[in-house]
Amino acid sequence: MKVVVMISQKALERAKKDRYVKENRKRYIAEITYLMAAGLQRPSERIADFNLSPRGGKKERVAWHYAVDEKNDTLIIYVDDLLYHVRSNSFVDNWPEKVRAGTIKLRDYSSCIQWAGKL
Repeated sequence: MKVVVMISQKALERAKKDRYVKENRKRYIAEITYLMAAGLQRPSERIADFNLSPRGGKKERVAWHYAVDEKNDTLIIYVDDLLYHVRSNSFVDNWPEKVRAGTIKLRDYSSCIQWAGKL
């Protein structure tokens, strides 16, 4: 199955403006590359319609979801946002709490482009 990665404008905007994300671009790129290679086998935490990877002790997280285009035998991975822990269990922008409350939804990340391997 072919894999295509799309990245949201919001994720690209955070990569440009957020100091932590800018300083750790290589880690986010590595995670997105791993997602591309592992596809749906990548361990993730599920929050509403989003997956968060990686699980475990890393501070950086990639919020993503996927779709399968059966006609073209393609897995499409959508990178929705680039997140990180600001404190032990608190994410930047209180992201998980906003998702659970319905303040953040998939449609908020509908504007995206094909990922070119950089941030």
